[in-house]
Amino acid sequence: MTWLTSLPAAVLVISGLVLALLVVVGGRLAVRALIPAADREGAHTIAAPLMPALGAIFALLMGLTLASEVGFLASAQGIVSSEAADASRLAWAATNPGVDSEPIQSAQEREDSSERGHERRRDGVGSLPFRGRHQSPHR
Repeated sequence: MTWLTSLPAAVLVISGLVLALLVVVGGRLAVRALIPAADREGAHTIAAPLMPALGAIFALLMGLTLASEVGFLASAQGIVSSEAADASRLAWAATNPGVDSEPIQSAQEREDSSERGHERRRDGVGSLPFRGRHQSPHR
C-alpha cells in the first residue's frame, strides 16, 4: 500500500471522487434492478428514517479513528523524543575531558547509517528513524 500513499494529493482526491461516483451510479442501478417500480416509493419511506442513524454511526467511527491516530502520534513522538535524548546523552558523553571520543563517534555513525539507510529516498533525503521499542545499546 506504499504506492497508494506516495501518489500526489490531486490524484487521490480525483480517484476518490470517481470511486464515489461509481458507487452512487452502481447503487442507483442496483435499486432499479432489484426493486420493482411500484415499490420504489415505499423504499424511500423505509430508507429515510435510517439516514440519521447511519450518519451517527459514521460520526462515531470517525471519532474513534481520530482518537486512535492521536494515540499513535503521541507514541511516535515519545519514541522520537527518547531517541533524541539518547543521541544527546551520547554526544555529551563523547565530549567529556579524558574520554576517547573516536570509538563512540564512529559507533554512532555506524548505527545511524544502518538505521537510516533503508529510509532514504531516491533523492537522498532521509526521514526521522522509527524503531518502535528498540532500546539504544549506548545507555
